[in-house]
Amino acid sequence: MKKLFLIATVSFVGFLSAKDTEEKKPSKQTEETKNEKCEKESTPQQYCQSYLMVVWCNSSANAVDTVCYELGDADSKAHAYACMRENGALYNEYVCGSPDYGG
Repeated sequence: MKKLFLIATVSFVGFLSAKDTEEKKPSKQTEETKNEKCEKESTPQQYCQSYLMVVWCNSSANAVDTVCYELGDADSKAHAYACMRENGALYNEYVCGSPDYGG
């Protein structure tokens, strides 16, 4: 039942995030404005890290996830690591059941 719910949720989110296939060509002025903005604003570099979420009740259900954070930003890195811990705990609860209810 949990897997069916997960599949339905992912399908629904994919449906909502679908984009129009029609391409719109921006005017020259819009392209120049975008280029100027990119030059003025320096985008911080991001580092993406993949990690393995180990499932305690079924080692064949382990999964790989990825988090990204801004290089040189300690708060961003701390938030990414907190997300890693939370995602691992939620995935274990999803696969193994809640530890509070005995599985």
